[in-house]
Order: sequence, then C-alpha cells, then structure tokens
Amino acid sequence: FSQAYHAGSPTYQKVRSRTRWALPLLMVVMGVIQSLESGFEMSRTLFYAAASIAWFVLYPKRFDTNARKYAEKALAEPGYSRTLGPCTLTLSDDGLHSTSPMGSSSFNWDAVSHATLTADYLFIFLSGPIDYPIQIADIGRDVAEQVLAFVNQHKEPKP
Repeated sequence: FSQAYHAGSPTYQKVRSRTRWALPLLMVVMGVIQSLESGFEMSRTLFYAAASIAWFVLYPKRFDTNARKYAEKALAEPGYSRTLGPCTLTLSDDGLHSTSPMGSSSFNWDAVSHATLTADYLFIFLSGPIDYPIQIADIGRDVAEQVLAFVNQHKEPKP
C-alpha cells in the first residue's frame, strides 16, 4: 500500500524531489564560493560534479527504500495487526462497504479517488491516504480485472 500511495502522492513526490536537488545545489554553491576565494581547480570541480551526479541518480532509490522500510516496520507493530486484520469489502451500485476488526464503513462512489491494478495487487484508493489493497493471489486476476472495470465504471461522471 505505502509504495503505491506514495507513487501518486504529490506531497511525497515534492519531498523526494526537493531532497534530490538539495545536495547538488549545495555543491554548486560551495564550488562557486571556493572558486571565488581560492581560484578555479579542476579536481575540486570534478569532485563536486561527481558527488552531485551520483546523489542525483542514486538518491531516489535510497529514499524510496527507506520509506518502504519505515512503512514495513510500522505495519509490523502489534497494533496494526489488530487494526488491519481480515477485511471484507463489498462493492455495489451505491458504493463500497467494508468490515474489519475495527468496525464497518460505507462509502459512496464520490469517496473513491481511483483504482489501480499492479502485478500483485488491486488498489482501491479513497480520497486521502486510505486504500484497500487486495492481493491478486486471493481473488484471481480475472476477478481483479472485473472489479477494476466495475470501479472505473462507477467513477465515470454521470450525465
């Protein structure tokens, strides 16, 4: 869930982008200041350029890995297993109804942001950071595709 949510989250993407650009921009500022103070040196320029390029290329994967590790660690805490236990999701023309260890909820179709089908999961996203991750192995690829079509059909604007 976390990785799929963050991939589409504008806030997560902004933080990731800002952090990706922070070190290269700092290196440019440091290089300019040092060049003004002690003159241009090719070795220093190459070092700053190599460090900036390496950071810019490698950092996004590291950032995503750290975010995934944090989410997995948080989900492994005992409270989550009680909260996120087995969930039953029912789809109808009126919307979604879910039942979990915490209780039950009903949502009309306006509350559904979008649905996404990956190799392993069908995600039904509600507005905000709430979604229902459904493992394809639990329901089968054909059923997942039918559910995705059903959700998309109900998300289409009404005339």
